Amino acid sequence: MVDNFEQIKEHITFDNKDDFYFCQIIQRKKDGCNVPSANNGYRTIKTYYIRSFEDFDRRVDAIKQLCEQNNARCYFNVNVRNAKEVALVASKAYIDLVMEDRCNQGHRVYDHACGITPKKGVKKRWIVDVDTKDSTKIAVVVYAINSCRSSRPRKDQSHTEYDNVEFVVQTQNGVHLVTCGFDLGTFYDQLLYHNDRVGNVFTDDELKEICKVKKDNPTLMYFNPLKPQSDIENREMFF
Repeated sequence: MVDNFEQIKEHITFDNKDDFYFCQIIQRKKDGCNVPSANNGYRTIKTYYIRSFEDFDRRVDAIKQLCEQNNARCYFNVNVRNAKEVALVASKAYIDLVMEDRCNQGHRVYDHACGITPKKGVKKRWIVDVDTKDSTKIAVVVYAINSCRSSRPRKDQSHTEYDNVEFVVQTQNGVHLVTCGFDLGTFYDQLLYHNDRVGNVFTDDELKEICKVKKDNPTLMYFNPLKPQSDIENREMFF
């Protein structure tokens, strides 16, 4: 089971009445769910717009219940959204649908706008998806990220490292490293260097595949697969 509610709550803020966080409960074909192929292997069960800490707390039980009833995952975007900015993006998209005679697709517009519109003036957090539970391998990736230049101050004047990794979120097969933006141009070289320092725990092929940098993606907040995958393929959905 993956439960990151408290971990994520410690690292979010609400600075004004229009701020909110975008959260979705999603079924995945990879988890054994019977998802139509037209949906690219995903089905959205429910969307939440979290507008305060009180709102966050009162949603926890319902989110867990829906995830468990549908063998679904809860994904949470750690980059804050702004309601006014999202509304402007959604308004333009609605107008485009009208002009293109595609009004029947309007139900998708607002959530799509939420997904692509982080709040302006706030530096985005990145997600580095590391697909391993090996603590030594994870440490290599952390050292590599913290060795890349960023807008963050160095840890102290005697170090070349930066505080680029803000916090770590557990996933089903590894971790998400939540970071500030950093110099991707030097990242692979830093991976090679730190891997060599610890005795090459990664093969060259693993280094190219082990972690993926995502610049405005959600992280996993909750997943509790209660039954074997073969038992849930035709399972009824609960809303």
